[in-house]
Amino acid sequence: MPGEFPATRARFLREYADDVEQGRAALLVGAGLSRAAGFVDWRGLLRDLASDLGLDIDEEYDLPGVAQYHLDANNQDRSRLNRMLREHFQHAQPVSTRAHEALARLPVRDVWTTNYEDTLERTYEAADRVVDVKRLSAQASWTSDRPGSDATVYKMHGDTDDVGSVVLSREDYDTYEAKYPHVPRVLQAHLTQKTFLIVGFSLTDPNIDHVLAQQRAAFGANQRQHWAVFKREAAGREAVRQGLRIRSLKRYGIETVLVDDYSDVPVLLEELADRLARRNVLVSASSGDATLLPGSERQRIETIAEMAGRAIITTGHNLVSGVGLGAGAAVLAGAAEQVYRGHADPARRLVLRPFPRPAAATPAERAELWTRWREDMARNAGIAIFIAGCRDDGQGNPEVAAGVLEEFKIAVEQGWAWPLPIGATGWAARELHVRVWSDRQRYLPDHTPWEDLETLGLADATVEQLTGALERLLRSLHASASTTA
Repeated sequence: MPGEFPATRARFLREYADDVEQGRAALLVGAGLSRAAGFVDWRGLLRDLASDLGLDIDEEYDLPGVAQYHLDANNQDRSRLNRMLREHFQHAQPVSTRAHEALARLPVRDVWTTNYEDTLERTYEAADRVVDVKRLSAQASWTSDRPGSDATVYKMHGDTDDVGSVVLSREDYDTYEAKYPHVPRVLQAHLTQKTFLIVGFSLTDPNIDHVLAQQRAAFGANQRQHWAVFKREAAGREAVRQGLRIRSLKRYGIETVLVDDYSDVPVLLEELADRLARRNVLVSASSGDATLLPGSERQRIETIAEMAGRAIITTGHNLVSGVGLGAGAAVLAGAAEQVYRGHADPARRLVLRPFPRPAAATPAERAELWTRWREDMARNAGIAIFIAGCRDDGQGNPEVAAGVLEEFKIAVEQGWAWPLPIGATGWAARELHVRVWSDRQRYLPDHTPWEDLETLGLADATVEQLTGALERLLRSLHASASTTA
């Protein structure tokens, strides 16, 4: 029965990726995602309490009710519940999971969670993202923002720093909206404005059911579509129940993607992250200042670089660049020209990270800083174009730029990006084209137009020939990303 209802994986990857790229996506993360991080889920937390009540937790579906039964039996004394929560989270030794790391790669700003622990926040920070945490019991955190933040985590059920505010029992749910009226209002606004990916949930949470019901009442058939990921039930009563639940969720605009095992969830999230990254093209390019190369060579390199910038935008990709000297600036010029010609959004289509040059840094300190800079750019791109790549050797002579070779090592050898070296521009790009061409099936997908890759390495290729080859390669890789994801 479940097979009749779920939307296809391909449709989810295509449509949700579009929403993420347009900045209109959000996440809702449940406790199921943290099991692999070393935490138990709700059933695990309540197992001992249920046993004391004579209940089998595996047969219970009303988990807030189980917590309430415990409180009713103990004159509403929460001390054992609070101690249980403190002990569990104090002794747990969580690690970031593949699923958390994949979520941190997604350029999604708004992340809602019912989890009490901080694995999500720590994973985002490890990925060099600045996180603004909205805490349930800290009302001021909802009306002020952390400066420079690029991700906001809304902890709608409390956290381990204040176990007394953790939402767990039926009474907690019954009084939730009266205690925290701002939380469901913000969530309702986001559900109206953004497409949610719901993961790590059974979707039996009373607060979420209430908010979804209000959305349905307010917008009817015009409510926004969202996505949820569940593990497929194999057979029997659970499979029937899941099929009915999937059908019911459609009333709230929620489409379902089923996976065969929990281990498939991080795979799906990684495919989504990879698909988005393939839309971003890192350009590693440098040709020194205006005096380093002969005029004719410099002009040819910069003309090809401008062409590459235009080709990236023309084929629907986004530019990621450190804006290296000479050729790097020319790439930006070509891309910016095409962005404005097409009335696109430069803030979204151009991701510019000019290399910092701290005056007081030692060479070793600057090299370490630049390596981290390159790693950060590489994480945000799935295709890498290499142009020229030469620098001043310190005596006014050109030499192969070690930085461009390092960017290849980081972006390509570590598996972030598919490489497109334009060997026709010489220097590091020529070396890299030889390397890629000689082992092309290792570096690029099977359906790559190899004749176009070969053209990129021809020293006598015209700019028109290189333009056509690069655009066809970019479109082919875009199609490959859609197929493989």
